[in-house]
Amino acid sequence: IYHNEFQGGTIPAEVCHLREGQLHFLWADCSTSSASDFRVSCPEDCCTICFEPVGFGHDSGVSTEITSQLTHDTHGVDPNGVILSKLKSEALDDGEGLNDLDSFQYKSYVWLVTHSSYEGVPDLIVSQKFALATLYFALAGAGWDQNTGWLTDDDACSWFGVEDCHSGISSSLNLSENNLVGEIPLELMNMRTLKSINFAGNSLYGVIPPEIGKLNLLEMLLLDNNVLSGPFPNELVNISTLKQLTLNSNELKGTVPADVCSLPGLVELWADCLGPEVTCECCTKCFKYGEVHSIIEDPSDTIPLPDTNEPSNDEENPELKSMLITHMTGLEENPLSDTETPAYRAYLWLANSSNLNELDDFRKLR
Repeated sequence: IYHNEFQGGTIPAEVCHLREGQLHFLWADCSTSSASDFRVSCPEDCCTICFEPVGFGHDSGVSTEITSQLTHDTHGVDPNGVILSKLKSEALDDGEGLNDLDSFQYKSYVWLVTHSSYEGVPDLIVSQKFALATLYFALAGAGWDQNTGWLTDDDACSWFGVEDCHSGISSSLNLSENNLVGEIPLELMNMRTLKSINFAGNSLYGVIPPEIGKLNLLEMLLLDNNVLSGPFPNELVNISTLKQLTLNSNELKGTVPADVCSLPGLVELWADCLGPEVTCECCTKCFKYGEVHSIIEDPSDTIPLPDTNEPSNDEENPELKSMLITHMTGLEENPLSDTETPAYRAYLWLANSSNLNELDDFRKLR
């Protein structure tokens, strides 16, 4: 609520109480260095960032540059920017994300420094917690099916899916079928101790970052049954320890690099190589491009997308119809109210598809 015109006043105590729960950020025009009529008062343990008020009639395009330190004297803050500088030095985007107040990276940084003290804490622990927090924000963690422990002050090794820890450092992330939605953040690639990543059966989209090749201890990478697109990254060849790689049931196209086939320990490689979209000389299991498969060991038990033929009947499905209408925000009228529209015909086609119940909402909407 920063850069507004509240004309003084105090952030209500009831709002501050929310900081004890899931309210991780509260940004307001509470800079103590300002004498502006638009400055609001905020308790020391309440607001996480205080801005200089911009006042009445300001330009709506005003910069979001921070003009004061994080909070006032809140325990665990980074008043001299030591942690921020360290995170920028490690960033694979040259710190660009950490310069943007609206980025997942900056939200993770603010959460990091306002929730714990890191004096005497090994750099590897700090970097891991930052990477995991960025993963949470980038992949809509608040909506995960399981997110127990995430963004609490507990040891990150007690967070759901953060596994195989030694001395506080994780070597395995298992968040399969957990409603992850978004693009894989680069910060994950700074968790160099990872040996296993299982993100299968989610709604990850975008490309597989080439920086994946920096995880040079990785033995298992399971990304099947998502919506990933683009080419197969050549940088996979840098992971000489890789044993199991599943990339099937995505929208990846092109050729699996021959050098990946030459990885000495690779024993399992799955891709959508039954059609012309993907070619692979060494895949141990091939799937048909455009099909969705169960998260199972036997790929013969598949779940295809609905048949492209017109449905043989026209039975309604009120539950499906309600879900579709819920996602049609911003439209002046409900396109499913007219039985002659293409949208209604598409709804009937989907409603009468034999495998409808096997599709999650994300794929129904697609």
